Amino acid sequence: MPSGAELICDIDVFDAAPETAALWWLGQHGFVFKAAGVVVYIDPYLSPSPRRLIPPLLAPAEITNAGLVLGTHDHGDHIDRPAWPLIAQASPHAKFVVPELVRRSLLEKLNLPPEKFIGLD
Repeated sequence: MPSGAELICDIDVFDAAPETAALWWLGQHGFVFKAAGVVVYIDPYLSPSPRRLIPPLLAPAEITNAGLVLGTHDHGDHIDRPAWPLIAQASPHAKFVVPELVRRSLLEKLNLPPEKFIGLD
């Protein structure tokens, strides 16, 4: 299973045919989805933890290709608070999509600009 720079390269060079998509597993509950040239990270849990089933496949700073980062709900293995500022720095155009109720808390705790977040009801 590719990891690190090799995994990022695989994602970057993959060119899906129109109306198709690709999916990569990041371990735990995390995935990367790519369609129409947009790369979406879904619940990327990248922090080291003894509770992990496998080591992280990526370091947050390696994620240079994120268009969207989706945190489905407010658990640490779905919204990885230590990792998100590093992803934001490595992928400066990325937006973070979260439940609206969580968005307010993340704005306070992560010190990221409000325009980086999209809150969904």
